[in-house]
Amino acid sequence: MGEKESILTDAKNIIYGERQDQYGNPEDSFSIIAGYWNVFLKTKLKNHINPKDVDYELIMTFIESFNLGNADVANMMILMKQARKLGQKACRDNYVDSVGYEAIAADRIIDWKKKEDKFDEGDRKK
Repeated sequence: MGEKESILTDAKNIIYGERQDQYGNPEDSFSIIAGYWNVFLKTKLKNHINPKDVDYELIMTFIESFNLGNADVANMMILMKQARKLGQKACRDNYVDSVGYEAIAADRIIDWKKKEDKFDEGDRKK
């Protein structure tokens, strides 16, 4: 088995094996992570808005309506792995994990019939 097949096999084994057993369904974890990141980002943004700004209410409305969803979490985890690949010596785990996040998004988060993230729709405020 070549390295490509080995990385794909390892990612599959992790997703459906040890990590699934340790952490449960990834989409459940991604939903919790999105919730924490939403609170963090909204608080950080609100702390940098001056109430005297002309468009203060509009800005606050935008901040409150902004929500990350499961696909956003998957994409940002992939970006984290990309950053690690750029910032350190070659590490096979970064490639395995990146492929794993891509597979989770493709298999469990993206609604291919609608070509959209099926979990984000419910996260967004109307």
